[in-house]
Amino acid sequence: MVFGLPPYQEIFLLSLGLSLLMTLASKFLANQQEMKKAKKDMEFFREKASKAQKAGDLKKSNEYMSEMLKASQKQFRHNMKPMMFSFLIVILAASWFATTYADAKILSPVNIPFLGNELNWFWWYILIVLPFSTIFRKLLDVA
Repeated sequence: MVFGLPPYQEIFLLSLGLSLLMTLASKFLANQQEMKKAKKDMEFFREKASKAQKAGDLKKSNEYMSEMLKASQKQFRHNMKPMMFSFLIVILAASWFATTYADAKILSPVNIPFLGNELNWFWWYILIVLPFSTIFRKLLDVA
């Protein structure tokens, strides 16, 4: 135990911190304006391609799809730095969690499909990180 708290509380707090750290990395390591522009461009070209396809103009539809792919690649390039940083943090954290909380069993008050009601550190971490990453991304306006 790190903080002298029960394992489920420690893992919760550490997972929350890691989630915030990775969201901040995305915010500051990627150009948010470029990411938002690429996302908007992708949606624009997706709509145009869909309309062209419904109209039967496959040539125009393919052109729009090509432009959408370019916008997607641009967004991916901007997302590489934060993704690499997050990957490194997750690998280090996972190995530390695996040794520190190897025997920890977190009891869930409800039976979770496919997992049951007894979770190990990994599933507890996943259940914390996924929703809180989304919340932090919305609060911090991360693309």
